[in-house]
Amino acid sequence: MQTDSTRHWIDEWLSGLLHRSTLADPAECARQERFIISRTVTSLFALVGLPLSLLAQTGPSLLESWAALTLAPLASVFILSRWGRLAPAQALISAALTLFAATAAAGGGGLAWLVLLAVPLEALLNGSRRGLAAACLLAILGVPLTYMLQANGVAEHGLAPGAGVAIAGAILLGHMASRAVMDRRLDQILGARARSGQDPEAETLSAFDDLVTWHDGNGIILRSNGASTRLLGAPPSSIHGNGLFTRIHVADRPVFLKAVSDAINGAESALARFRVQSGDAGSHPVVWVEMRVHRLRLAGDDRCAAVAVTRDISDHQIRAEELDATRRAAVSASEGRAQLLATVSHELRTPLNAIVGYSEILMGKGGPGLLERRESYAQIINHSGQHMLGVVNTLLDLSAIEAGHYNLAFETIDVAELIEECCSVIALPAEQGDIVLRRDLAPGLPDLVADRRACRQILLNLLSNAVKFTPKGGEVAVEARHEGGFVSLAIRDTGIGVAEADLPRLGMPFYQGSGRGRIEKGNGLGLSVVRGLVTLHQGAFRISSTPGNGTCVRISLPVDARVAAAAKGLVPAARRHDHDRHDVIVLKTG
Repeated sequence: MQTDSTRHWIDEWLSGLLHRSTLADPAECARQERFIISRTVTSLFALVGLPLSLLAQTGPSLLESWAALTLAPLASVFILSRWGRLAPAQALISAALTLFAATAAAGGGGLAWLVLLAVPLEALLNGSRRGLAAACLLAILGVPLTYMLQANGVAEHGLAPGAGVAIAGAILLGHMASRAVMDRRLDQILGARARSGQDPEAETLSAFDDLVTWHDGNGIILRSNGASTRLLGAPPSSIHGNGLFTRIHVADRPVFLKAVSDAINGAESALARFRVQSGDAGSHPVVWVEMRVHRLRLAGDDRCAAVAVTRDISDHQIRAEELDATRRAAVSASEGRAQLLATVSHELRTPLNAIVGYSEILMGKGGPGLLERRESYAQIINHSGQHMLGVVNTLLDLSAIEAGHYNLAFETIDVAELIEECCSVIALPAEQGDIVLRRDLAPGLPDLVADRRACRQILLNLLSNAVKFTPKGGEVAVEARHEGGFVSLAIRDTGIGVAEADLPRLGMPFYQGSGRGRIEKGNGLGLSVVRGLVTLHQGAFRISSTPGNGTCVRISLPVDARVAAAAKGLVPAARRHDHDRHDVIVLKTG
């Protein structure tokens, strides 16, 4: 039991010193673990030998060597842990050994410089090619360094043979300890693989679409069931170590780390939902996954601390977002209906009250004095009825558009002729308001294939609004352009404009904006009908405005709305009148 606890402590200590960039490469992890163990043991041996050398009253050169032998390995371990580069760490050790060997060779005479061969031989034991190359270069540089030390009289104060043997023994002891530990860990890995190969549950897990991963105490993935290919389109080796963590969306990484930490240190299990990049490094599709982490300790595998099951929930997330959007739309529609009922009551009650009141006067209930003005009363009744009829017709059109029951009768329309017709209708109100009505039509406008009544209603509503909200002396301009497969119509005015906060809500039934005088000048239904009719023609509707600088409403209609409707998969109606040569189809906006 004590042995298992010690092994677990060593594994955690090594895992904490390894750099994250190397955890996905098992071979590199093994090399660096062997290096860390050997250097740590060498440093500890030198640290124990330093006070013994002081008690034996040895020369200062040996004390300096013991101190260097204590600090150099620790510095190399720090470099390796901080940057994850084995070659610079090995180069530091080789430099220290070169200095020891050159000092020893300077006092040995003859071919004593051959001890420099120990520098590349020592680097060879760590398995780093770049570290070996650096050691060979330092050993070669050690030859002139040896002669330089001899020329400066260092030979008399060089290391004694016994001191060199002690230093070599400390280094050799470190390598022996690292070899023993790594052999023990290799036996554990081979035993675990043998057991997993004999375990039928491992084969069962490999058949799951859900990704099963085993994690250590730091959340690093030790192994998986291989389902990452199906889930993320990535090989299992790419998610081991820190591979899965680097694929997680940056904003969701704290969620992942918290779930692993909670499962290992607190609760028995934890749940997390986050986004993961799937595919190769060149592609960036994102997959929503749900991960449930459970605390787990395995016999014979001291590093394993938790197991996690991860599954794809992208379809579920999409449905949840669609349901949320539907809920918000339903709430908005409910609020719109409430506002519609509140406003339409005013629009209908006012003319009805006038009709009822003045009709009673005409029936003789108001006295002979009032009957003398019955002609003006009849005119008021007529105006009130016309107003109410217009509101009801607009409401019916709007309801038909939203329900998808508005019939479009396609025919060929001359755009210039239609604009001229609508401008002639609105010319009298513009003249009464001292407003200039200007046309700007580009030459060569194509004919539209659309519903004439709907297009006429679109233009009349937009022109009427522009004239209503343009003060005296202002200007209303109608522009027409051919842009690709669309005819662009723009109605500009120099009126009071619309505040930026009101622009997104324009086109909602009975919404009139917050400008002064808007309530008295309209009921807010015109733009709603325009937006609906443009949508039915598969067109675009845009409004731009600045308070005090006028408004521009731009609509784009396909040159052939019948083709645009067919591209949307809309089915023509079964009935067709013999006297009507136009195609009649039922369009649904939903």
